[in-house]
Amino acid sequence: MISPYVEWMRDYTRRVYEMNRLELEALKDLKQGAASTTRNVSLVEQLPKTQRRPEYVDRIQRKAWSTLTRDAEREVKTRFRELTTMREHQEFIAGLCRDIPQLRISAQRFPRPSSDPEWPTERERLQQLAEQQGLEQHRIEVGLKYFDNFDPKQEAKTLEQAVLRSRDRLQQNAERRLASLMGSMLALAVAAFNRAVSNGNDDNEVGTIADIEQATGRIEQREREIWHRLREADIFRVQQEALALGGIATQQIFDETIPKLAAISQLRPKELEDRELGALARSLADLMRRQLRAQALGEKLGWVVGWGEAGSEWEQWVKAAQESSTSQSSYRWPGTLQIRSLATSPERFDNRAVVVEGVVKGIAIRHKGPEREVISTATVSFGDATITASLPFIKIDSGGLVPGAWCRLAGIWRASSEDALGEPALEVDRLSYKELVKSSWFDWVSDRIAPIFTPIPHALAASWSWEPGTDGAGNPLRYGVWCRT
Repeated sequence: MISPYVEWMRDYTRRVYEMNRLELEALKDLKQGAASTTRNVSLVEQLPKTQRRPEYVDRIQRKAWSTLTRDAEREVKTRFRELTTMREHQEFIAGLCRDIPQLRISAQRFPRPSSDPEWPTERERLQQLAEQQGLEQHRIEVGLKYFDNFDPKQEAKTLEQAVLRSRDRLQQNAERRLASLMGSMLALAVAAFNRAVSNGNDDNEVGTIADIEQATGRIEQREREIWHRLREADIFRVQQEALALGGIATQQIFDETIPKLAAISQLRPKELEDRELGALARSLADLMRRQLRAQALGEKLGWVVGWGEAGSEWEQWVKAAQESSTSQSSYRWPGTLQIRSLATSPERFDNRAVVVEGVVKGIAIRHKGPEREVISTATVSFGDATITASLPFIKIDSGGLVPGAWCRLAGIWRASSEDALGEPALEVDRLSYKELVKSSWFDWVSDRIAPIFTPIPHALAASWSWEPGTDGAGNPLRYGVWCRT
């Protein structure tokens, strides 16, 4: 009679080999169909996060908004289809992961064959049986030596490592597809925004700050509900709320936010320095970014819950929710100072953390030193006063902060900034998620989903209005910075 531990371990081994067979077949299909644009999804394909970027850049530069829409819609459908296929494989691997504790138990209780006093007799019987089957002698010896040295604990460890490697590969490939999906979602929004601006529909209303706060509140309410359900480790409710969050965000983007963004973009060119219009335009863009972030959160959590309650990633999300003290961001903006005050009395505010608001008048990019380190500067004005904002290592316009945009920037004011060649400048801050995530679930999520979508590229302590055209809202696509690469 075969020990139940032997039988269970044998069944687990069969399932691991089945998993490996599926991956090998996927790899074979990938190699055979490398030149085909219609091949099926591969479970092992290392998809670039920014795969569609060259095509999207071309469409944006040519202002081919309808073509961009068509390309992005096709890409969204492709990614959803691929992720559906991958979720089937995820379910299979998740089952193997859940059974790893039982695998370890079986390995502990399954003795080594060579430790059995009856093994020599059994070995001889196996040899005779193999000879009757006509196997070559050297193959028989190889097989018998395998059983001589068979160690259940080591075998279980090998099986476990194979499962975890497959889990990690699938996780990485899914994340790449989610990043590509969010790039296409952004492309759809950018194209719809530019088409709406070009069409010049006078019926669209810009709305009010109260409208924006109400729309943001609906997103926040759903995210807060997800936070509470994660703290309770209620995987079913988290799945429901994540699905609802993504649906609400998508509906808001195309039915409400884009028409208002287009309407205010048509008004602002005549009054670029109108503070009320500028603040409204920036707030609408912040809402758009928040809605896209909600889409990314919904898609990411949809994948996380696929691993089930025993999945390591699910456990990480639950732990982060339980250890955080708030579902809101823990970043606090410094006090706002008028641009005129900084421009007329730069020494007075030296080394002070401040926020400024104004319209971007120009962007300059230079390279410093033998390593060609990038230094960005932006001139920001309001009324007849202008200051400089500086940022090292990053092209500040890559996220969409371009001339004509109304911006809000936080940083340290320097009466003499090295990055501004010794002139006064606001050195723009970057959010330190390493510190923020300690207490804030919102910031933990922002950092966690950054590999698939980051609302403000480079984690700048800043926000700005969406601008139409080839140099504006589509810049994260042009520069490939909508996700952390």
